[in-house]
Amino acid sequence: MSSRHLRTFTDKASGKDMKRPQVDALLTFVHNGDTVVVHSTDRLARNLDDLRHIVHALTQRGVRVEITKECLTFTGKDSPMANLMLSAMGFS
Repeated sequence: MSSRHLRTFTDKASGKDMKRPQVDALLTFVHNGDTVVVHSTDRLARNLDDLRHIVHALTQRGVRVEITKECLTFTGKDSPMANLMLSAMGFS
C-alpha cells in the first residue's frame, strides 16, 4: 500500500460549519476506491445537513466512509436503513 493512502487529517477549527481547512484538504485528496475512516460523526460535521452533504459528496466519488464509533459504513449504494441510521445516530 502506498503512503498516499495513509494520511491523517486533523482539524483544529470548530466543526460548526463546513469552512474547515482539513475537511477541504480531505475532500481534495481522496479518490475513487479510497476509504475515509472517521472516529465519530461529530468529527466529520456538527450538524446533520453538513454530515449528509460530506458523506454524499464522498460516496458519489466512489469513496467509502467508515464511522467507527457508530459502526456505520457508507459506499453510495446504501440501503434506506443505512441512511436512516446516519440521520438517527448522526448526533446521538
